[in-house]
Amino acid sequence: MFDPRGFNDVAKGIKGLGAVSAEARARSMAGRSYYCLFLAVRIKVLAAAKRPIDSKVERGALSNALFASTDPASAAQMQALGKLLQELYDCRQQADYRIVPTNKAGQKAQRLDVMRRMSELVADALNRLDGLDFSGAAAKLP
Repeated sequence: MFDPRGFNDVAKGIKGLGAVSAEARARSMAGRSYYCLFLAVRIKVLAAAKRPIDSKVERGALSNALFASTDPASAAQMQALGKLLQELYDCRQQADYRIVPTNKAGQKAQRLDVMRRMSELVADALNRLDGLDFSGAAAKLP
């Protein structure tokens, strides 16, 4: 089984490709960081929902489930994950589909220093996933 953490390893490795422009590296990091966290969180939520690991879960449905989690012990952590996922998604959308950024996320996605920090936030979130209870978010999946 593929470990989504590999995407974050790729994102971290991209920053060292000096021959490639800083903007190209930053834009690539945006996508790898987003997919890393999306897949890792999806695995956890699906496991808590007792659904097959490759069940289709739309990006919006996953984020909404995280934001809607009402479990008192984990709601704040679920909402923080949802916020980070949304921010990464917005950066990825701009990085992949806009030549000229049209919003703040697009400006972030162009900056290597910002995307380095984002990949570190993803690494921190990944390190916390095993200690979180995803049952509240799982209950909110469609």
